[in-house]
Amino acid sequence: MVDPLAQYAYVDESGDPNMSLDKAGTSRFYVICAVIVDGRDSSSLTNELELIRAEFFGVGEMKSSAVGNNTIRRQQILARIVATGLRFYSVVVDKSQISPDAKGLRYKKSFIKYINGQLYKRLYHSCRNLHVYADQHGHPEFMESFGKYLKDRYQDHLLERQTYIQVESGSEVAVQAADMIAGSLFRIYSEKDSRDLLQDLSGAAILIERWPPDASTPDVLGSLSENERYDHLVAEHGVLLARNYVITHEDIDHPEEEARVEALKYLLYRYELSPSAYIERQMILNHVNEIRDDPLSMQAFSSNVIGRLRSEGVIIASSNQGCKIPCCTKDMFEYVSLVDGQSMPYIGRLAVAREHLLLASSGAYDIVGQKMFPQLYKCMDALSD
Repeated sequence: MVDPLAQYAYVDESGDPNMSLDKAGTSRFYVICAVIVDGRDSSSLTNELELIRAEFFGVGEMKSSAVGNNTIRRQQILARIVATGLRFYSVVVDKSQISPDAKGLRYKKSFIKYINGQLYKRLYHSCRNLHVYADQHGHPEFMESFGKYLKDRYQDHLLERQTYIQVESGSEVAVQAADMIAGSLFRIYSEKDSRDLLQDLSGAAILIERWPPDASTPDVLGSLSENERYDHLVAEHGVLLARNYVITHEDIDHPEEEARVEALKYLLYRYELSPSAYIERQMILNHVNEIRDDPLSMQAFSSNVIGRLRSEGVIIASSNQGCKIPCCTKDMFEYVSLVDGQSMPYIGRLAVAREHLLLASSGAYDIVGQKMFPQLYKCMDALSD
């Protein structure tokens, strides 16, 4: 029986989870998708998905592999799925970017456990009353060990109101919808289908997480103009620094660190959808607060998340429109202009007050003491030169 106060996640995958890319039939990408449904909407969503399945697949299951290269049909199906109002979270893994022995991912079972663990970690942090229905992964003994892994790894979050059930996809049409989305993302990132489909799916996406986060680097830079070179430099380092932070901090079990990693994952996802678009801070904060028991205020988010990330070396551009991973020199110019406009008036007024009091005290009273404010002292001296 469906609990109207619970949330339900229906999970499926696409691609081969083997790490030996040199073997025939092994895919470069592996995708896992979780369709998230509120209990009160479960019945109506199931009915809508059943109508879509019957219309496009007759008596068979709704499967991405059954659509194949028929792009028009795929667009129609995805449009109908998105129109149901369901939401999904997905992890897209580029295995070519992972060291074969990184984090113990050398073997298929450990790879599946780790990547699925990343997805379930977010689900269990976001939802306290959660029931997961996942398509079966391989042999029964592996499914049993995977369920035990989740319980051991996330036992603080697996409460009595949370369940994890392996199912045959034919018995759950929402799992079939997850298959359709996962398979479509697999085709997009494998360059079998246009990236336009990514925009079509974005309306239903909570997050499409790239793992490891990706940065595209041109093979040849010699033909670029100077401006193009600097644009590339900004874009490459912006994404790489954000990517490296996520990789090195995503396993740290601390609420503030998890907030910073989640904010970067969201910024990287939005960057992939539209590199030039700024994201309102409130939207990023709302996304981060979904996984927190104690929501952050905007002031705490600006200081402890965005500010701390910048202090740690991550480049996050800002303007009056919001924040973003920078993609060009224009982004950096807008960021510097914002800092200049906010900081210099304060420093200028402080310099005037300092000068008046220095003159009044014959140089004995300096409100910006060198020992107390060494960095600000250097700024004041620079302004007086």
